[in-house]
Amino acid sequence: MIPFSVCSNLTAGNFDKRFIIEMQRENQKYFKERAVFYASRLINEQGPNEKDGKWDYNIREAYMIAILDNFVLDKGEETEYFHDACWKYGGAKDLLSDKFWIFFLELLNFKKADSALVTELDKWLYVLKHMSRLEEIPVCLQEPIFIKLFNIGEYANLTKEEQMSYDQELKYKWDNENARAYHDEQVFERGEKRKAISIARELKHMGLPVAQIVTATKLPIEEVVAL
Repeated sequence: MIPFSVCSNLTAGNFDKRFIIEMQRENQKYFKERAVFYASRLINEQGPNEKDGKWDYNIREAYMIAILDNFVLDKGEETEYFHDACWKYGGAKDLLSDKFWIFFLELLNFKKADSALVTELDKWLYVLKHMSRLEEIPVCLQEPIFIKLFNIGEYANLTKEEQMSYDQELKYKWDNENARAYHDEQVFERGEKRKAISIARELKHMGLPVAQIVTATKLPIEEVVAL
């Protein structure tokens, strides 16, 4: 099955509600502020234009749903995977407005097995997290909406343009993961090298022979001699 993230950016609107739905694979600086910025656009763009005439600020409901794939927002409980944000009066339970919401869904923290799915949210999160690896629809997801989703998700059912878009998206994901792994490897190797040099200096200061220091630290003999 193909990953749901093919549809990672979707903006939809009707007469009553407006949505932004995003699948985010990588964390970034000020991610929560970024969510506020784009979600606020759903309200700002509702302002009147020259043809509208008067406007009474009766804004439509605006929702941003951010699905986090490979990261979580903060270091919190690993069982927490659903977070909602809204405008409230300071120190009060009452909402300043019930027409603006941001939802963060952390797939890394969603660890329920298919046998433990109860709510509709559980089922959707399970699909989002596991769809790319499922060979058949689990019994708990034998519902018309999920059957339709799986049928749409079959690679063979995509148009040529959709397959090209999916292949490009998959390549982008692999390239990012490979670059991140390479970066982490380089950082680790530099750290190990600095540690080995520090140990070599200490051993040399203690008067150990160069050959023993090379054996202990795995550093080239030229580097040990130059310390």
